[in-house]
Amino acid sequence: MRNKNILVMVMFSVLFLSSCRLYKADEIKQHDGVMLVIGTSNQSCVDYSIDSYLGLEYNIYYDGTIERVLMYYLSGDHVDAATLSDEDLITFYSFCMRYGDGNAFTGYRETVDDGETRGYYYYDEQGNRNEIYSGYCYDNETLLEPYELAESYFEDAEPVSMTGSTMVYRDPDSTPTPTCTPIPVPTLTPTTAPTSSDYHPNFYVDPDTIPMVETVADGVYFGDLIGISEDGTRVRFRIGEPIEFTQEFVDSLEAGNALGVFDNNGTELTITGVSDTSYGRRLYIDDYSLFLSDAYSEYTDSVLICSDGVNPVTINNVYVELPISSNCDITDTDSVLDNVSEEPLYDGWYDVRSLAYPVIVNNGEVTGLNLEWR
Repeated sequence: MRNKNILVMVMFSVLFLSSCRLYKADEIKQHDGVMLVIGTSNQSCVDYSIDSYLGLEYNIYYDGTIERVLMYYLSGDHVDAATLSDEDLITFYSFCMRYGDGNAFTGYRETVDDGETRGYYYYDEQGNRNEIYSGYCYDNETLLEPYELAESYFEDAEPVSMTGSTMVYRDPDSTPTPTCTPIPVPTLTPTTAPTSSDYHPNFYVDPDTIPMVETVADGVYFGDLIGISEDGTRVRFRIGEPIEFTQEFVDSLEAGNALGVFDNNGTELTITGVSDTSYGRRLYIDDYSLFLSDAYSEYTDSVLICSDGVNPVTINNVYVELPISSNCDITDTDSVLDNVSEEPLYDGWYDVRSLAYPVIVNNGEVTGLNLEWR
């Protein structure tokens, strides 16, 4: 685990050698709580048929504890922990002291089509949260090095699934294990909505949570493409309605404001902090955050609540099969449709997966569709 990362730790320690001499581990440990959070979020198209990996967090505490939280779609969070050496604790603390105000990365942005985003957050001795950087991070060594140092404390393997409470890993040097189970999509008449028994048992469909409907009202929706008919005239989606705000309302938001949006328990979300990022305004709500993005203003003329920058949060999600208008305006950003005929075919339906950002419906037909990956 740690031996192969010794060089990373040495290089990172040298980088901060002069500043590290100013700090002592015993003095740092006198403070309570978390000091630094380094989080990642998977921006690739998530397969909802399995326990998909969503991201992770490294929580570095003032007392020298480092905690890793692995996040999965179905099984939730899985946590393990380790103890930092005094040298590495000082290294992380020095990083926070040098970059904790976030000024060094103001305006820094990497353009990436897929992969994962990362967030770096410093918590001072009073527990105040300070964003160091949030966004894609593949080229900036100053940001990569603390992540790799944190990573070196845990098993060097890629988590792909969970079985009960046992963590299952894949050896990075082994042949990749397929992670998608195709959906044998049933043949439907226009007046018959699918039932959960029509779908593959490994496809996570809960009719009580996400109902399957015959059609949807006209409007703009966001979600996932899950199948295309063999003749190309009908498409199946998991889609929902975006949460929209006016730009004027977004500009007025500040800590303490109620957002007018409710969680699953019926509690209205209250903003605990606000910052401006390259993706738009970022709202902190207790221990998580949301973005307010105008990235889709050409479709909605409004600002949408998004997770991780530009992924719209949706409500009233449904599974639905819709006909494609003969005049449908399709944008295939990442060439999803180039090789449809080579995808698995089940009962007259191609198993094609993509983000559908957005799906525009008029008169019960899809008249606009943008397909892409993250």
